[in-house]
Amino acid sequence: MNAAAPIEIATFGCRLNIAETRAIREAASAALGGPAAIVNSCAVTAQAARDAMKAVRRLRRAAPDRPVFVTGCASEVASAAFLAAPGVAGIVANVAKGDASAWREAAARAGIAVVARAGAGDPRPRPAASRER
Repeated sequence: MNAAAPIEIATFGCRLNIAETRAIREAASAALGGPAAIVNSCAVTAQAARDAMKAVRRLRRAAPDRPVFVTGCASEVASAAFLAAPGVAGIVANVAKGDASAWREAAARAGIAVVARAGAGDPRPRPAASRER
């Protein structure tokens, strides 16, 4: 993934979801290291869930090669519908959406190679320093 590309987030629902958007952006950016779209969904109303699914389709049309991830309440209530939607790479559990390791795991399950930025929760082992003989 290209480290210079942004994470685009579409947030629906309650004030808590809106407040959590920054934490999602930081965790996903650290974990994915490249372009992705995230739908932070809501299940309080049927309309909010429909709007989240529309956002998945819109984000996919806007950038067909960019993975789309879904998190939030609606993703748990209607996980099968979201996973069946074209372009959805994975779902991150609502309780884990601020955790970079959850985003890495979702990408790995989707077969997406991630190159996290150094110092941003990078799970890759570092090569040992070479020694001169």
